[in-house]
Amino acid sequence: MGVRITGLKPTKRGLIALFCDGSFCFSVDGTLLEQHGLGIGSELAPELLAELREAGENTKAIQKALRLLAVRGHSEKELTDKLTRHYDSYTAENAVRRMQELGYLQDLEFAESYARDLLTRRHNSLRTTRYKLREKGIDTDLIEQVLAPYQQNDADSIRTFIEKNERSVYRTAKDRSQLIRSLERRGFSGRDIREVLDEWESEHADAVAEE
Repeated sequence: MGVRITGLKPTKRGLIALFCDGSFCFSVDGTLLEQHGLGIGSELAPELLAELREAGENTKAIQKALRLLAVRGHSEKELTDKLTRHYDSYTAENAVRRMQELGYLQDLEFAESYARDLLTRRHNSLRTTRYKLREKGIDTDLIEQVLAPYQQNDADSIRTFIEKNERSVYRTAKDRSQLIRSLERRGFSGRDIREVLDEWESEHADAVAEE
């Protein structure tokens, strides 16, 4: 048995809220209603109602994906995981495919940008960066491709972090320990940290002595 459309109301997302037999059913793209010649008073067979419902969910999932990507880049897995919190897996995967078709979802570009941020702005180690890229669902071969230019840069990253926090290096032993722990939390090995720190302190022995 079908239902009758008793109300149509525009939503803030640009869709049309569909009311059937006096109750809200779901939101749907207005062009789809036009294609079927539907309006207030139209009868909806169960099959057409299900088709409209599915189309409405697909549209909302695509809009959600666009909003997420507008904030920042996402890997395919990360975007899929976020969408499946709100939609069934089929609808989420459909939205992700649409983002790929539009060219908005490129794992290589995302991985390059994310790795650059982790390594150069947040001063994470290669080990931590590799782990976080895997968490985002980036393929192992792609991770190694993205990290290849940085393979020798852990020491440089440690030195950069030390220089940005150099007052902490030679103020007190406690400050020095805190700096080491901060670097360890970023995934650098204790051996690498101490090697670079010892080298840096040797180079700045006069400044250390003055303190």
